[in-house]
Amino acid sequence: IYGREWKKVANCIPTRTSAQIRSHAQKYFAKLSKENLRQKMLVGEDRCSSCPSTSAATYAAASSDTNPSLLKSGRSMSS
Repeated sequence: IYGREWKKVANCIPTRTSAQIRSHAQKYFAKLSKENLRQKMLVGEDRCSSCPSTSAATYAAASSDTNPSLLKSGRSMSS
């Protein structure tokens, strides 16, 4: 209703000061942000694991097609 005008919010909640309300809101918004970030990371993991073109096995198979010496020598693409 009042956005971030903590004094107006404090007028509606007589048992809390504006500083207490501001502190609670800060913690609440940080928690929401953290949960939102966590949710995005989980969705990203699901998308990558279900996509066969990004799996490690498919990537290794594709690299061996283009450069068979990598598998024969035992070296990986990252070294």
